[in-house]
Order: sequence, then C-alpha cells, then structure tokens
Amino acid sequence: MPDFSDNYYARLGIPFDATRDEVRTAYHDAARRLHPDANPSPVAVEQFLRIQEAYETLIDPQKRKEYERNFPSVDQSSGVTMNILSSRRELVLSPDPQLVYAMMEIIPIPTAEKVTIPLNLCILIDRSTSMQGERMDIVKATAKNLIRQLRPVDYLSIVAFSDRAEVIVPAVRLANGLEKLEAQISLLHTGGGTELSYGLAAGLEEVTRFLKPNFVNHLILITDGHTYGDEKECLALADKAREAGVTISGLGIGNEWNDKFLDSLTSKTGGNSAYGLWS
Repeated sequence: MPDFSDNYYARLGIPFDATRDEVRTAYHDAARRLHPDANPSPVAVEQFLRIQEAYETLIDPQKRKEYERNFPSVDQSSGVTMNILSSRRELVLSPDPQLVYAMMEIIPIPTAEKVTIPLNLCILIDRSTSMQGERMDIVKATAKNLIRQLRPVDYLSIVAFSDRAEVIVPAVRLANGLEKLEAQISLLHTGGGTELSYGLAAGLEEVTRFLKPNFVNHLILITDGHTYGDEKECLALADKAREAGVTISGLGIGNEWNDKFLDSLTSKTGGNSAYGLWS
C-alpha cells in the first residue's frame, strides 16, 4: 500500500516555492524538537527520520528537481499574505493537552486574473450485486454528470469496486473530450460482494498520483452504503487520506445506507455524506 502522506513539503511545513534557506531553517527547527538526543519518544524518532528524508531531498537541487518532475505545472502562489502571532513558539512532544493562542491575519493579494484551483478527483463506484438494475443506472448517470462539470485543468480517475477493485480510468488531466470516459462508465456492470477497503485503497492511490497542497484533492464515493468485515481497514484508510490532505465525500444510493459508518468514514477527512432514497 502506498504512503499517502508522502509529501516532503508538508513534512517540513514549507511552501512549494520555499528557498534553500527556508528548507534548512525548517529542518533545523524540527530537528531541535525531534532529534533522538533531545527527545527519546519512539514517535519523535519516527517523525525525525521522516523530516530528515524530506530535508535530504529538498536541500539538494538535483534531487528536488527529480522529486518534482511528475508534479503538474501550475501556479503555486497562495494568492494571500499572512501575518501570524502565537503565544508559544514551540511545543514539547507530550501526551498531555497543551494550550496555544494564535492570531492569523490573511490578506488577499490583488490580482486582475481569475485564480483557477485544479481539482484532483477520483470517482469511486460501488458495482457490487446489490447495485444492479435501477441503482446502477442512477450511478452511471450521476458519474457522467459529475465529469461533465470538470474543466480542462482538472484531473480525474474512476475506480469501480465490489469484492475487488479495478481502475476504470487512471488519473488523467481532462485536456481532451469526455466521450471516451462516458463510454467507459456505460460499460460498467454489477457483480460480487462489497469490500469498500479495496476500492478506497485503489482510489487513494490514483488521487496521490497528482497530489498537491494547492489542488482540491477529493474522492467521491457512490455506493448503497454497506461493506462487509473491513470497516476498520476503511477507517484506517480515511485517516491516511486526512493526513495527505484528501477529503472523502459519500453519495448514498438506495434505502439501506449504513449512515453511522459512512458518516464516520467521510467526517474523518472533513467530507460529508448525502443520501438518496432510491429503490
């Protein structure tokens, strides 16, 4: 299973256009808190190794260039300036609650151009036996309607799952027409049981192919709302999605939606669920 939080910039807490001095400063600040000589916690050791891995790549111009080679070329400026004041500069790694006061002032940078934020979307479709008939027709129509609203700058992938997962459309930028994508959706057929964890793992892997902090990284789950025996694995995948900055939303089809489980799954990532009472 891939590391869905493998974002070196996020590990160091720096923007994509950070200078080498900013990379070095961020690493030194983290190292003072997490180095094994200063912090014996096993969690701190693991965090320090991740920070060190990110630093060794980003501080080397050639390694950094290689790391960024597969990133899409987009405007990486935030469009805002920020002034941040906090009551404490550092926090000691501790299991006890700690209180910090922060004041943030966000000021938009005036621009004459409309800022376009790319969408990095995966549509995850339940095609288990329980979705046959009218339900699958509704799912296909819903998926087609979703992709018609996308723009040429957006990225799309489609994964179908039952008791296994299949990538129907690998992550691709929508620079060309959508007819082929709609045709692939039309060919979907139902069969098999429902094991959502397989679909989630495959969907998150597709989203992370073009994962960037200044993208809207999102996964839309269309299902009748049940999975069998792998709820814990699904919730663990939701935790990984949250760490990577990927939100998950659910669209329920039918009248047997497991709202408690699916609400828990989507809310872990900051997403939400909507329900449709179709037969």
